[in-house]
Amino acid sequence: GALTVVDGRAVTEADLGVNFLLSIDDVGKNMASCSIEPLRAMNGLVKLEAVTSLVDVSNFTCVVATDIPKAEGLALASQCRAANTAFILCSSHGMLSFSFSDFGDNFTATIEDPTNKGVKTKSSFAFTPLENVMAADWSKAKPLRSFVYTQVLWEAGATVADSPAAVKEKVASASQSISTRHNVPPLTQEEVDKVSTCVGSFAPISAMAGGVYAQEVLKVLHLNAKPINNFFVYDGLEESKGYAERIC
Repeated sequence: GALTVVDGRAVTEADLGVNFLLSIDDVGKNMASCSIEPLRAMNGLVKLEAVTSLVDVSNFTCVVATDIPKAEGLALASQCRAANTAFILCSSHGMLSFSFSDFGDNFTATIEDPTNKGVKTKSSFAFTPLENVMAADWSKAKPLRSFVYTQVLWEAGATVADSPAAVKEKVASASQSISTRHNVPPLTQEEVDKVSTCVGSFAPISAMAGGVYAQEVLKVLHLNAKPINNFFVYDGLEESKGYAERIC
């Protein structure tokens, strides 16, 4: 197998708290390059490569994007859909995290027959492109509130460099935009205050949610389990649990 790590950023001290592959000696160096050697030690049979930018998604079976801005996520999702490359988007926001999967119109996997225990059968799954989801009326799916929180945070794009007041302003603005576009109730002031605390990555939440996201990658590679179609949300803010959401 092969794994390509794509990241053009330089390692910061803040990264050391959320990326266990890094050390203090890596600060200032390229993120992708610093991640390669620790990964190689885990499994020497996997071909590893570090690059600073992704050029051709058609060369990959699956592309996993982590913590990228919404505009970049939409563009990359469209590229993967056009190239028939499985796409998984993962985004961490403090005590909240979500993933989105698009494995195409006809993803086939061999899974256990729900009506005949012990018997495996081939099943096909149709996924909705991310751009369609982001143009849809979400009220029909009746999403849980924490799903809406994650989408508000992703659209807001607030960072730890923003002041608390600036974060709240971005969250409130994103809430109104999503409410208008997707026909869901906007965040109340109490919700804005609460959701505005979810900025940056919190290692325990990223680790727990990351385990789920990694399982989805294995499903693409082995074609032997039912995939999450299409969102997964880990809510550490209110319920301390994860759940799947199908939004259109």
